[in-house]
Amino acid sequence: MFQWLTNSFIHVLFMSVSAGWTILFVIVIRLLLSRIPKRIIYPLWAVVIFRLCCPFSLQSLYSLFPSVLTTPARIIQAPLSEPGTDLLLDNEILSPSLTMAASNLSNKWNWMLFFAVIWAAGMCVLLLYGGIQTWKFSRQLRSLESVKINDIPIPVSYLPAGVHSTFLFGLCCPRIYLPKGLSSKETEYILTHELSHLRRGDHIVKPFFWILVCVHWINPFVWLAFYLFESDVERSCDERVLLRMISGSHSGKSLSEIKKEYASVLLQMSSKRRFAAGYPLALGENSVKGRIQGILQYKKTKLWVSVLAAATVAAVGIGLALNPASEGAAQTQHSIDFTTNDGKVFSVDLSLPNNLSLDREDATDSALSSFVITYQKETVGSLRIYPFATDNAEDLQSVDTSSENLPMQIYATIALSGHVDYQNGYEVVLSTNTLCSAVCRPLIHEIENYAGNTPDAPWSEHDCVLAYDLAGKPYFLVLFFDADIISPQQLKEVAKSVSFL
Repeated sequence: MFQWLTNSFIHVLFMSVSAGWTILFVIVIRLLLSRIPKRIIYPLWAVVIFRLCCPFSLQSLYSLFPSVLTTPARIIQAPLSEPGTDLLLDNEILSPSLTMAASNLSNKWNWMLFFAVIWAAGMCVLLLYGGIQTWKFSRQLRSLESVKINDIPIPVSYLPAGVHSTFLFGLCCPRIYLPKGLSSKETEYILTHELSHLRRGDHIVKPFFWILVCVHWINPFVWLAFYLFESDVERSCDERVLLRMISGSHSGKSLSEIKKEYASVLLQMSSKRRFAAGYPLALGENSVKGRIQGILQYKKTKLWVSVLAAATVAAVGIGLALNPASEGAAQTQHSIDFTTNDGKVFSVDLSLPNNLSLDREDATDSALSSFVITYQKETVGSLRIYPFATDNAEDLQSVDTSSENLPMQIYATIALSGHVDYQNGYEVVLSTNTLCSAVCRPLIHEIENYAGNTPDAPWSEHDCVLAYDLAGKPYFLVLFFDADIISPQQLKEVAKSVSFL
């Protein structure tokens, strides 16, 4: 239960960060295109909703999304333990001292669990509040009789005397709610506005967006996005009303006259008692002052300007919806099974570029398992799995997975070898409290096929991935590639893909 909660929180956190970038981009576009009709800009909010609810996306070379903000799947999948348990490491495999170290390491996740509980509690409170408010609101409206008006595809209900509100409410069976005593002109304007909401599905989109706000309540940009979304929803429908009135029964009037009439209707409605003002799931009651200003300032946009603005919005929307593609060839997932010295079978998953193959070979020296990497039947690298260099609790407790230095307590088996030099740098590309994946460019002493004296053997440069997970079993992975066989970005993608099972 605790593991699932923490993983869910981390997942939501990364989606929220991704959505935050999208929201900022949309706000900038709104400012740059402030004179463009809102009905053209409104579709950008679909991208924000997509980023808030979808943890993945298609990859493309064309993307406005920073690669650093794409969700690191390994952080989400990193195993966590519930407080008071020793699930991080297998007691049957490790010594008591290493089990003690794992228990101490698990305490580092308590803060993450603490924040996860706060997030879940806040989400539940907001969802409960929204649910209760919806239930109360629907009960108030349930007793109202509905009537059928010609050419109106849904029922219309009139509110009690003295209540002056107009709104569209309902998911499966939406209705339009009007106050009594409206003139024919007021009714025509209001019904046209509410039907614009209905045709576009705003009565479904807005409640769904509100649920996402409850899930991402810790992100202030999401609240800002919902406020701006509400404004754009209403103002874009106001624009549609003006366009329909110009081409409809009011076609004999000028745009200026229609704007004054519509603004007057909204002003009269706002000056009286409102029933659903500020209610998050009703449509038609928000930001009346801004709407009136927008109506009075509305001007018909030239066709070429509208086309250019629509093309810009479409390009931005597609760019924000797509994740940046990784450099180089596509990746293929590999699952590696191996057996420890005591007969236990475990596995490691990782991805390699499609043009590379992985073939098992007999394990050498102290390796638990060994593989060769081939390209067009030529060996271009190797993969080996080694046991930890120590099982001392204090040594493992001091390991810093984010350190830019080799953790000798883990890698001493290879790092202290006289035939591999790791002084060429060590860059961590992914780390949690227990997991670390890094890349480096070591020098390897080529002694295996050298016929002369060993000290005279040449040194060659290689690309390397080093990875371990203290929350898994006591082993680590070493992956060597011949220099420049794959790009630095591909090497980092391989490092990020390593998963200990």
